[in-house]
Amino acid sequence: MAKTKGNKTIWAPIFVALGVLALIGAWYLLAFCLASNGNYGVPYPHETASLAFSYLFLEGALGTWMAIFWTLLRLVMGFVVSFVLGALFGILAGLFPKFKAFSSPLLGVLRAIPTAAVVLTLVSVLLGAKAHAWLSWIPVALTFVVAFPLYYQAFCSGIENESADILDSLSLEGANRKFATLVQVYLPDSWPFISMSLAQSLGLSFKVCIMAEVLSATSAGKAGIGTLIVLSRQADGGIQAIPAYSLIVLILMAVLDIPFLILRKKRKTK
Repeated sequence: MAKTKGNKTIWAPIFVALGVLALIGAWYLLAFCLASNGNYGVPYPHETASLAFSYLFLEGALGTWMAIFWTLLRLVMGFVVSFVLGALFGILAGLFPKFKAFSSPLLGVLRAIPTAAVVLTLVSVLLGAKAHAWLSWIPVALTFVVAFPLYYQAFCSGIENESADILDSLSLEGANRKFATLVQVYLPDSWPFISMSLAQSLGLSFKVCIMAEVLSATSAGKAGIGTLIVLSRQADGGIQAIPAYSLIVLILMAVLDIPFLILRKKRKTK
């Protein structure tokens, strides 16, 4: 068994690297095929990397980092609100089946509603002079719509899937719904569900946050990465900047995912 684990440890990074090289190779092939037919809409990977480096550290770097700041601020705000409310509602749903039934319509609506429809509706509502200042915070609302159901379900499922033996012991002691039991038993045992929801929601929330910035890009004063994509598209008349900004987003996602990756590995080793 130890030998198998060792082999997995050795080979996994190698195949990840091979997968990355395969994606880059496919990208080069696509760019070459399009360029051969006079379509230069998709730049080569090295051109995209060079443009992304320029946006981050050369001309216009200040604007790029300010956009990153605003996007991350909206992402964090949406993350905190959705996580806190998702945890609260999910815990109540896990402990009280009647509350779960009561909140199920809300959960169903948030899961089914088209995210683009939410953005366009909010833009229409907030186009008035007094409400215009709130347009740049639409990504926060969209992040909540996407992430809240994931956190709700994670906390609820974590409590509902508690070991039957532990539940019987807690019931005999009359401690199955005490706050100390929640902190010391339910939440620690729910960590696999919670960590999975965090891993799933982070990337998804980042993507919908940027999508919301693209659809509601009306305020350059608090421009996020999505707004920069729209502005560059309008200024250049092409899509050369889009892959570069997408690469920046991928790098940010990789950096943001590191703490969660460490937490998941620590949890597995315990």
